[in-house]
Amino acid sequence: GSRAALVGYIVAMGFHQFFEGVSLAACLRLVDDSDARAGRKPMPWYRRAAMVGVFSVSFAVSVGIGIGISNSGREVDELAKEWATGILDALAGGVLVHLGLASLLAEDWAPASYPPQMPSTAMHD
Repeated sequence: GSRAALVGYIVAMGFHQFFEGVSLAACLRLVDDSDARAGRKPMPWYRRAAMVGVFSVSFAVSVGIGIGISNSGREVDELAKEWATGILDALAGGVLVHLGLASLLAEDWAPASYPPQMPSTAMHD
């Protein structure tokens, strides 16, 4: 039923958020390393805190909104549900296209040293 689908969705999103968090941490580390190699000041703590804060609350707020809407007790018209789903799918697709194109263009126009290489974690004898 609807409850089982919601539980499955929350588990899947929690799993996804975990790996997004690992990715965010890796990106922050990469920025710090590239700044240190270039002799620039590291990213200020408040910018880092803002990125982590927005990331941390986005999932919880989204789930709360979804649960609140689904438990509102009002019967929603099927056409309105289809329109809402279509608009949200279009927004998500647009974000993915933007990110993909931005990454492709960044690779074409970035200097040869981009992206900076992560330090090797291999152990030396």
